[in-house]
Amino acid sequence: MHLAYASGRYTTDIDYSCTWREAPSKFESELLPKINEQLMLSVNAVGVAGLVVRLQKVERKPKPAGFDEKQFPALKLKFAYALRGSPDHIHLERGQCSQTIEVDISFRENVCSGLPLRIESIDASVPAYSPQEVFAEKIRALLQQQMAGRGFIKARRQDIYDLNYLIEHSLVTDSNREDISSMLYQKCESKGVEIDRYKFSDTDFKQLCTRGWESMQLELSVLPEFDDCYERVKLYYETLFFE
Repeated sequence: MHLAYASGRYTTDIDYSCTWREAPSKFESELLPKINEQLMLSVNAVGVAGLVVRLQKVERKPKPAGFDEKQFPALKLKFAYALRGSPDHIHLERGQCSQTIEVDISFRENVCSGLPLRIESIDASVPAYSPQEVFAEKIRALLQQQMAGRGFIKARRQDIYDLNYLIEHSLVTDSNREDISSMLYQKCESKGVEIDRYKFSDTDFKQLCTRGWESMQLELSVLPEFDDCYERVKLYYETLFFE
C-alpha cells in the first residue's frame, strides 16, 4: 500500500500472488536456488555498500505434507540482511540472523487485474494489484475471517484502514463499483467464502475488525477513528450489490 499508493502505513512483509501454473514444489526446487545470486545482483544495483542479503528460511504453508495437492498452497520465505563484517553478518552466515524480511508467495490465487509498479531506485517494474483489486481482496479477507465452523482466523486490523484510505483518496470511486463487485464475487467463489450484503452491520463482525486497531498508533503519525473508517467502508461495500 505504501509503495504503490503512498499510504502512510508500512508493513514488515511482502505478499505475492503467483501465477505459476505448475506444481508449487517445482517453483520451489527450480527458482528458489537462483534467488541468492539474483539478490546480490540487486544489492549491487541499488548501491548499498557492504549490504549482504540472503534467503535464510523457506516454509511450506499450510503444511509440508501434500503441499502440491493443497487448494491454496503458499511459501513463506525469510530473507536475512546485514552489513558485511558486523555481528549480524556473523549470525547471517550461521543462518540465525534476526534482521529479516518475510515474503509470502501464494499459489492458485484468483488474480483479476494488475498494474505495472515502477521502482525507480532499481530501474524496474513489477506487477501490482490495481486499487480496485486491492479493495476486493481485502473485503474477501475480512469476510473470510469469521466463517462457520472455522471461527476467528486472525486479526486483520490493517484492512479497514487500507480500505478507508482507498476511498478517502479516491483510488476507488462510484465508477469502480461494478468492477470491484465482479472481482469480489470471483475471489469469494474461488475460496468458498460466503458474501453477505449486510455483514458489516453485524456487531460481532465489527468487533473482530477492531482487534489490534489501537496498536497501529505505533506505525502511523495520526490514527483515524475506527468508527469513522468502518462506516465509510460499510457504506461503500453495501453499494457493491446491484438489485
